[in-house]
Amino acid sequence: MRELGGETGNWCIVRKDADLKDALELMKKERVRRLPVIDHDRLLGMVSLGDLAVYGNTYDTEISEALTEISIPSRPTNL
Repeated sequence: MRELGGETGNWCIVRKDADLKDALELMKKERVRRLPVIDHDRLLGMVSLGDLAVYGNTYDTEISEALTEISIPSRPTNL
């Protein structure tokens, strides 16, 4: 997680040279389907879980696990 400044709060990002497995783990941990890709604080684009699924068979298990984790609804903590 990295703060991009001001009132924007914290954002999950991935650097352009990040390992795909690390991106998958971050998506799973933070329960997001897309990550901004940056290079020296410059936005290059977005990578999605779907993009990684198209990449090939190498990460099929990790992609499936990440999608499962992301899709589990969170439970309210105030009940």
